[in-house]
Amino acid sequence: MPVPITSVIEELRRTLTAVSYEQQEQLAAEIQKASRVFVAGAGRSGMMARCFAMRLMHMGITAYMVGEVVTPSIAAGDLLVIASGSGETASLVSMAKKAKSLGASVATVTIYPQATIGTLSDAVAVSYTHLTLPTIR
Repeated sequence: MPVPITSVIEELRRTLTAVSYEQQEQLAAEIQKASRVFVAGAGRSGMMARCFAMRLMHMGITAYMVGEVVTPSIAAGDLLVIASGSGETASLVSMAKKAKSLGASVATVTIYPQATIGTLSDAVAVSYTHLTLPTIR
């Protein structure tokens, strides 16, 4: 049976209002101070990361999707934003470590901030799923 659109809208509202304002501010500050922003993700998170990179570009921010043929190398002063539900995807962990070793900052949007990518990050925004969403009244 199809889910009514109002149910989808309500789940999106609950998810978005659960994200910490402080974490949003910290992520925004990292983006604003970066010379360039690189965005990475795998699977469904990667699809959303592509949309995010496009929105950054629409806002006038120099943004690249990691893995594209026109993406330059990351360097000191840049920011790598990783979208990873698990925070443990091996290829993304490797990217975070490499970015840090080159002097770039790392930020992540994840369900599990205590995972490897979260612990490597300068800014973490915790996202939720219908399974991890706290009760909001």
